[in-house]
Amino acid sequence: MDNKKNAPSSDEELDMIISEYEGNSSPDTEGEGIPDANNSEGAISESIVEDTATNEESGNDTIESIPEEEDVPSKKKKKKKRKKSRRNKVLGSLVLAVTIIAASVSLSVVIIYAGMDLFGIGKSGIHIDIEVPQNSSTRDIAEILQKSDVVKYPSFFRLISYLQKADGMYQYGVFEVSPSMSYEEIISILQDSNAIKNTVQITIPEGYNIKQIAEELEKNNICDADEFLDYVDTANLSYKFEDKITNDPLKFYQKEGFLFPDTYIFYENERIENILTKFYSTFDKKITDEMYDKMQEQNLSLNQVMTLASMVQAESANKEQMRMVASVFLNRFNNSLEFPKMQSDPTKKYVNEVIKSKIKMSSYDLYQKIFDSYDTYVGVGLPPGPICNPGIDAIDAVLNPADTDYYFFCHNIKTREIYYAKTNDEHEKNLKTAGLI
Repeated sequence: MDNKKNAPSSDEELDMIISEYEGNSSPDTEGEGIPDANNSEGAISESIVEDTATNEESGNDTIESIPEEEDVPSKKKKKKKRKKSRRNKVLGSLVLAVTIIAASVSLSVVIIYAGMDLFGIGKSGIHIDIEVPQNSSTRDIAEILQKSDVVKYPSFFRLISYLQKADGMYQYGVFEVSPSMSYEEIISILQDSNAIKNTVQITIPEGYNIKQIAEELEKNNICDADEFLDYVDTANLSYKFEDKITNDPLKFYQKEGFLFPDTYIFYENERIENILTKFYSTFDKKITDEMYDKMQEQNLSLNQVMTLASMVQAESANKEQMRMVASVFLNRFNNSLEFPKMQSDPTKKYVNEVIKSKIKMSSYDLYQKIFDSYDTYVGVGLPPGPICNPGIDAIDAVLNPADTDYYFFCHNIKTREIYYAKTNDEHEKNLKTAGLI
């Protein structure tokens, strides 16, 4: 970053920096402080000869001259100064060159990446819904776009917005944008009131199956039903509960039972990933750690709890009935040798109304194992997965069932009253009382 800030702004400025640097670090020129070594040696020699000659002529016995050995250190010192000066000059030039190159490379990289971000080059083509609150400034919008991974450089986005005179012209609401869009396209969308997405509030009732939920979403222009069903089966959004369930080849819809019934606010033509995120996020919040601990205590997996809860939800009219019905199913489940089949009517209904509705009759033979595994009058034990999406009361009833020794129950079709029995003989009598036989 520091290199980028210190980078020269023009070629002329760069030349000035180099010239100034070289001027400050250059050694003195010849004749201005550094004598020539060869000439100096000659001068000293001549002086010695002249003095010698003079002394000889005058008859002096002693010849006075500058000792040659005293001149050697002086010459070496001067040579060292010149070499040191040259090294400083080379080192300074190298430092300057490295600084300029580093600054240029850093600036080039920033320009390249900023340019790619500006035009959306090499970025994801996914569509992202962003919400712009009322009275948002350009800075606020730029930060929203950065947090949503739509743009990487909010300051650069603000600059482009300013240059396009878009500041103060943005609409508020929910917009669909993409990282692969250019800044110009994003700015245009955020100014278009027709691009604002309408919100839709829908309530998913407890006990709705995944097919009914998909149809409800399509009816409200939120997404295509078939696309939703296809996506849900394969998506993994890394929520905690997803790690606790495994895909079963006999499961018809792998995530049936995990779309938590609640009131949701969606957008028209919303991305399916966003829709599923809202369902999964709600499920993860509703199923607490205490509930997971309870499952472990009862030696039940999450899939088994949700499957039992879906059957309880489908068989019960209220919370009180749920705890009683849950006790019957759990009694049979825990005594599978004597009661190998759960015998729940809604499971047969699920096969006929949900599974078979998605399969051509000509392919029924290929799916017979799946049909039999869900129909608890045919298959042994629990179905491979839930038959609907139960609410919190049904889930809680499985984790906290009534304490009974009932193994049978039946409904009065008119009053929805439930009759419970310990033995098959008692159950037969209840069937007559309920008007079922």
